[in-house]
Amino acid sequence: DLEPRCSIETLFSTQFVRSNIELAVSLKELGKKFLIIRYGAGSLVSRERSAIAAARILEKEYQIPLAVVTNGRDAELLDTVTGEVLGTGMDAIPSRSRAEEMISKLEFRAPAEGKKREGEMRILNAFDVEICCRSF
Repeated sequence: DLEPRCSIETLFSTQFVRSNIELAVSLKELGKKFLIIRYGAGSLVSRERSAIAAARILEKEYQIPLAVVTNGRDAELLDTVTGEVLGTGMDAIPSRSRAEEMISKLEFRAPAEGKKREGEMRILNAFDVEICCRSF
């Protein structure tokens, strides 16, 4: 199942940010989201940490184990537990059959709580804030 346009809202230092997750992916048999996809123009490396933060806090009951960052031409598949890049290129985005094979090896960690959750939210807020052309 595909769930488009998920978001996480954060507010730190009077800076409200709505972080968008283009797509959340789940398998009915599993009953959980196992992957999120975030889009951003430009370098993928600069988007990795915010995608990991989003995957760790989107769900309140568990952490989503995989994230994809893409600029529409290239992609990286990330393990959100270790931060490791599992694959690069658009082919790194798992097909349904590949996802079914991967599921048994994925770790759905307990949700981030307290200071850990706040830290992930701060990371997301800082990466996704849009301060541009503001007059002071």
